[in-house]
This record gives sequence, C-alpha cells and structure tokens, in this order.
Amino acid sequence: LSFFSVLISLVLFFLLPFFDKETQPLIIFSSLLIVLFSFKNSLAIVFQTKLKMEKTALMELLTSFLVLVFSLISIKVSLGASSFLGAVVLANFFSLGMGILMAKKLTAFSFKPSREILTKIFQQALPMGGVLVIFSVYNKLDAVLLQSLKGSLAVGVYGLSYRVYEVLVLGAFYL
Repeated sequence: LSFFSVLISLVLFFLLPFFDKETQPLIIFSSLLIVLFSFKNSLAIVFQTKLKMEKTALMELLTSFLVLVFSLISIKVSLGASSFLGAVVLANFFSLGMGILMAKKLTAFSFKPSREILTKIFQQALPMGGVLVIFSVYNKLDAVLLQSLKGSLAVGVYGLSYRVYEVLVLGAFYL
C-alpha cells in the first residue's frame, strides 16, 4: 500500500504546479523514504518473529552511521538541503539491502507476491485506507487553502496554534 501511496503522491506532484525547483527533490526523496521505511519495518517484523532483534538494531546502526557519513560528505562538498534528505534515502537503501541479506539467512521467503493474498489484503485495507485518506485531506485542506490565499507566514502561525489545540485534545482523550 505504501507503494501505491508513493505512486499517487508522485503523480499528483508532477500534475500539480505548486512546488518550486528546490522543493521537488525533497518531495521525491520523502516519497522514496515511505517505501524504504515500509520494507525496513517488514524486515523488523521478520526479525522480531525469529527473536533476532539485534538484526534490526544492526540495520538502524548502519542507517545512522551512513546518514552521518553521507551528511558530512554533503557538508564538505557544500551541497544543498536536498542532499541531506538524499543521504537519508541512500543510507536507508543500504540498510534495507543488508536487512534483506540477513533475513534470507534466517528464513526462506520469496518476494513473489501472491495475487490471492494481495487481493485479500487490499480488500480488507481499502475501507480503512479510504477513511485515512479522507481524514488526511480534511485535516490538511485548511492549510493548503490558507497557503494559497495568505502565504507561508499565515500557514506557520495557523499551524502553531493548531498544534497547541491538537495537544490539548490529545490530552482529553486520555481522561
């Protein structure tokens, strides 16, 4: 499902002319991170079921180390802001590769998806996914409209005040 959400976000990204040239690589890298995080979390589930959580820790350690190294290289070469997000994507890609190699040693699984299982998962997830999409659009539509009408400063002030409201409402849920 994360693949489809990334695909939809990239299609919308290229169809809607809201973003400048500096923002475009950031959106592309962020979309790639969604997929990488999904696969890494799937591998963490495999490691957890096999009681090998140290493998997950190794993946995260490699990711952190590579982000540090790639970020230092970006600073040394004086690359832009998108290079830092690119460093995170690259580090997660290498970490995912290492995780796949470790998982293959633990269990015999194939990456060939079963049409039956995927159809069943999609059918069961579709109602909740639809609700999540509608909820996300409902929650963010005000900020998009405010951005187009009043600019970034107004969105920042509105976003800050809305975060305070969200924290207060979240506290009420625990009562």
